[in-house]
Amino acid sequence: WSIDNNQNPSAYPSSLNFNPSSSDYIQINNGSSLTNGFSELTVSIWANFSGTGQQQIITKDGATSQRSFNLRRLSNGVNFLLSTDGTSSSQTSFYPSSSITTGKWYHFVGVYDGSNVLLYVNGVPIGSPIALTGSLPNTTSGLYIGSYAYGSGTTFDGFLSNAQIFNTALPETGSNSVETLYNNGTPLSDMSSFTSLVSWWKLNNTTTGIEDSKGSNNGTNNGATEYLGFVNTLVGDSSGMSQANLVQSDLQTVA
Repeated sequence: WSIDNNQNPSAYPSSLNFNPSSSDYIQINNGSSLTNGFSELTVSIWANFSGTGQQQIITKDGATSQRSFNLRRLSNGVNFLLSTDGTSSSQTSFYPSSSITTGKWYHFVGVYDGSNVLLYVNGVPIGSPIALTGSLPNTTSGLYIGSYAYGSGTTFDGFLSNAQIFNTALPETGSNSVETLYNNGTPLSDMSSFTSLVSWWKLNNTTTGIEDSKGSNNGTNNGATEYLGFVNTLVGDSSGMSQANLVQSDLQTVA
C-alpha cells in the first residue's frame, strides 16, 4: 500500500509532473526579454524530486554570452548561478544532495541584491553570499521551467509548483520576505502584498494552460502533466502498509 499523507492541506492540491524520458518542459513566451536589465532579482519555486542527478529547475541561461540565471540540481546538490556580463557566472554554495529526499517538497529561492548572489532552501540561507555587481544582461535566451537551452539538455524529474520572478531582492525575514514566501512550508495563495512580483506561474493544472497570474508572460506546456497531491513540505507517503494497519471506526450514525 502507498497512502498520501494529506492531513496538512495547502491551497494547491495539484502540481505539474515533469518526466525526463519524454523531455517535458515549459517555455515562457516572453522569456527572451523577461529579467533583462534587472538590477536585482528574486527567483522562487517549489520542487519535489523523483530522481537524482543533473536537472534544470528554472533557467534563463543559453549559450555562452547569453547567460542570465540558472537554478539547477547537479550530482552534488542544488545551487543558483547568475551572470551580469552574459558569459561568466557567479554561483552559490550547493544545498547538498545528501539533504534531499525524493518525494518531498522543497522551497528554493535565488536572490541577487546588486552586490551578492544568495540561495535559500525552505527559508534558510545556504552557505555565504557570493559577491557580484552589475545588472542582468540583455540576452535573447528564453526562460524555461524544467529544462535548459531551448528545451534540450537535462530536463527536470519530478514535480514543480509556484514559479515566481521578482525585480527586487527579497530580504530574508520581515514582511514580504523569503520567510513570508516559505509560509511555514505551504505556498501562498495571495501575492498581492508583493509589489515587486513580475510573473507568477502557479503550475497547478493543464486545463487553463501556463498562465502568468501576475503579468502577461504566459507560457507553453510541452508535455508536463497534472499530478494530484497537496504542495506542502509536511505532506508525504506511507508505504508498506497492509489491511492490518487500518483501524476500524467506532462512529455510529442514527437515521
